[in-house]
Amino acid sequence: MRPKHLILAALITGGLVAPAQATGGLSCTAEGVSLNLTLGRTVIASVAGAYLTIGEESWSTAPDVVKGTPIVVGQAFSDEKQLLVDFTDDIVNEIVARLRLSIADGGETQVIGGTLEMPGRGAWVVACEES
Repeated sequence: MRPKHLILAALITGGLVAPAQATGGLSCTAEGVSLNLTLGRTVIASVAGAYLTIGEESWSTAPDVVKGTPIVVGQAFSDEKQLLVDFTDDIVNEIVARLRLSIADGGETQVIGGTLEMPGRGAWVVACEES
């Protein structure tokens, strides 16, 4: 991950979640693509923030904190085997991106990966790691 993205991930993690909430992060990458998620650690899927870049374009759930075209979490689902998130435009009018991740836990090793799809822009296989 490029240093710029590490700084942005830190800004997202620090700027979007109340201090009392337990959180974690997930960074996903593919060729020319970077997605950083801030996740709430609760019994339900809770995506507290996201920052996505593809080439020179960017999208953000907190554009006042990290610049990007505004997006919101439309819906999210997770269990021990998967994380599914749909991002919409800021008026919840259309799907901007769909993230579909599978989680494989081999005991000492956990592997997270899947697809990121942006209708009209493309689809990518992403590899992710907790941050």
